[in-house]
Amino acid sequence: MTGLEKILEDIQQQSSRGISKMLDEAQKQADAIMREADAKAEQIRRKYWRETEEKTVDSRARSKSAAQLRRRQALLACKQQLISAVLEKALQTADTLPSEQYFTVIVKMAAKAAHTGKGEICFSQKDLDRLPEKFEETLNAALPQGASLTVSQQPVKMKNGFLLSYNGIEENGSFEAVLAARHEELQDKVRSVLFS
Repeated sequence: MTGLEKILEDIQQQSSRGISKMLDEAQKQADAIMREADAKAEQIRRKYWRETEEKTVDSRARSKSAAQLRRRQALLACKQQLISAVLEKALQTADTLPSEQYFTVIVKMAAKAAHTGKGEICFSQKDLDRLPEKFEETLNAALPQGASLTVSQQPVKMKNGFLLSYNGIEENGSFEAVLAARHEELQDKVRSVLFS
């Protein structure tokens, strides 16, 4: 081997070692970059996992709360329907009471609604036809002191109950009107009986 060949071989070996060393360095840098990228990717993955978990927990809580609200609303609607049905049944029952009981209720209602002075109590034709004997006397005996009512022989158009008239001012004592006027109070009483 000549001196030139030896120099060329030396240069080639040094170049190969230099290239090998550079490749090793580049590989180490690439590995370091990959480890760093993997670590950052893992941090990002964990962050998104936590956020997803938090969102899932929050979503479940909101869904549960919404379901509980819908349940309470449905339960309340059901209770309101039951209360309305009870009040409607009470109205029907009051309307179909036997005459003696019906007019006992009328006397109590009229005694509560009566004003001081002379007035007139009016009934439907159906009620006028079934008035008990001496009803006017029984009624006036139950009225507060200073109040008196005479039974009008002119029928009024109403389903049940009575109409009080004082000098042209009328007060509706029909069962429907009394129920409407005391609706909230009666609702509360029915609610306490049904759902206590």
